[in-house]
Amino acid sequence: MNITYMSKHVFASCGRTTGIILDACLESNLEGFINEEKLLSQSRQGIDTDGYYCLTASMEGGVNEVTAMGIRNKVCLICRAVETGRIPDKNHICYKNWNGSSTGMESNIIIEGVQFLETVHHIRCTRIVADGYSNIISSIQEKISNGGRVLKVECANHAVRRFGRALDKLQRDTKRFSGKKGIEARKALKKNMHIIIYGSRAIIKDHAIPMKAKPTNDLISVLACSLRNLPNHMFGIHDKCNSSCDKNLSLQTMMFLM
Repeated sequence: MNITYMSKHVFASCGRTTGIILDACLESNLEGFINEEKLLSQSRQGIDTDGYYCLTASMEGGVNEVTAMGIRNKVCLICRAVETGRIPDKNHICYKNWNGSSTGMESNIIIEGVQFLETVHHIRCTRIVADGYSNIISSIQEKISNGGRVLKVECANHAVRRFGRALDKLQRDTKRFSGKKGIEARKALKKNMHIIIYGSRAIIKDHAIPMKAKPTNDLISVLACSLRNLPNHMFGIHDKCNSSCDKNLSLQTMMFLM
C-alpha cells in the first residue's frame, strides 16, 4: 500500500497519546453513568438516612452502565525485559500493580470500586448481584464501612446455568438411568432440556421479591421446590404444582410462549 512503517519511537508515542485519550473518555463516561444512577436512585427514593444514594451493583459487568472498573497486572513486560537483560534499564510507566494471588484480583477490584463510589460520589452499594459461590460479600462486610448492611442478590444467570448443568448431568447418567426405560427417559430429557431451562428463568422471575425486601428461608424453599418440580410440570405431571399452574399447557405451547 506504499505506507511507510512507523518507527518504534513513533509507535510508543502514539500508544501513550491513545492511552491518555481513552482514559479521559472512560472518566467522562463513568461520570455520566454515576450521575444517571444518582437520578434513578433519587426517583425511587433510594437515599438512606445518612444522605447516601443507594444502588444495586452487579459484579458481572454485563450491564449497560459501568460505574467503576479496575485493572490488576501481576507482570510488567518492560520490567521483566530489564531484569532478564534484554533491554537496558529505562524510565517507563510500570503497569504491575498486584502481588497477590490471581483469584484475589476480582474481589480487590470490586472492593476498591465500592469504596470509590462511597467516598468520592456519595453512593452506597446496598445490594450486590453475585454468583452463588462468591465470597465477595464477606470481604465487603469486613472492609467497607456499611458492609454489614450489604445484601447479596443471587445472579439469575448463574442460577440458570447451574440448573442446566444439573439437568445435563442427569441426562448423561447412564448408570442411574439404564435399560430401555432409562434410555428413553434420557433421550426425552435431552430433547426438551432447553425448554426446561427457559422455564427455570420464568420461575426465578415469578418468585422475585421487591427491591427493598430481604429473602427468607421460606421464600427460598418455595423457589427450590418449584425448580425441582419444573421437569415434572413440563412433562405433564402436576401433583406438586401450585395454583398458578396451567395443566393444559403443552411443551410445544411453552416453547412458543418462551
